[in-house]
Amino acid sequence: MSRKLIAILVAAVLALSLGAAVYASGEASGSTSSTRGDLGPVEAPETAPAWIMSAFSTKTFTDEPIDDETVAEIVAAGINAPSAQNKQPWQFIIVQNDELKSSLVRGAAAVVIVAVPEEDYTGGGNSQFAAGCAAEAMYLYAQSIGLGAHMYTAPVAMTISADPAAYGVADGYEAAVVLGFGHYADYADAASAATVRSDYDTFVSVLE
Repeated sequence: MSRKLIAILVAAVLALSLGAAVYASGEASGSTSSTRGDLGPVEAPETAPAWIMSAFSTKTFTDEPIDDETVAEIVAAGINAPSAQNKQPWQFIIVQNDELKSSLVRGAAAVVIVAVPEEDYTGGGNSQFAAGCAAEAMYLYAQSIGLGAHMYTAPVAMTISADPAAYGVADGYEAAVVLGFGHYADYADAASAATVRSDYDTFVSVLE
């Protein structure tokens, strides 16, 4: 066995061990993820700020479905997100076809694509910024009603770009963000064991 292969295997083992240790210590993904005492659903905080600070991105879901009305509520949260100059440049596509859903987000009960005009940076409007705002609004709304959520960008968008019409993306638009929603599974795989957030001082400077 080559040294390179051994190094890769060792790195993989260490990553899995670190992920397990992170969860065991209650420090899984999310700014205040220690509020998750286990890997099951998060107990609903009482305030919106508490939801924002305890958001948890998951890739593991149960096979329990989400009804159409709930999916519509989640998308409505995206529609109500801010956009530059209130241009609202987005297109929301609810994917119901099981094969297409699986090609984008494995295991998710509901999948939503946020598509925006290609190369739209004119007149002070930035459609990618708008897509990000819409995605975050849906991500947080889903968690506020007890569902798990995960956002995907470049890799999944590339899958859609190979045949955008098959995914309902209109001419002149491109997929910016794909979101998967579902009920939290009672376990987490290695890919879901995200790292602890960096501390405040790492990212913040104060201009006086």
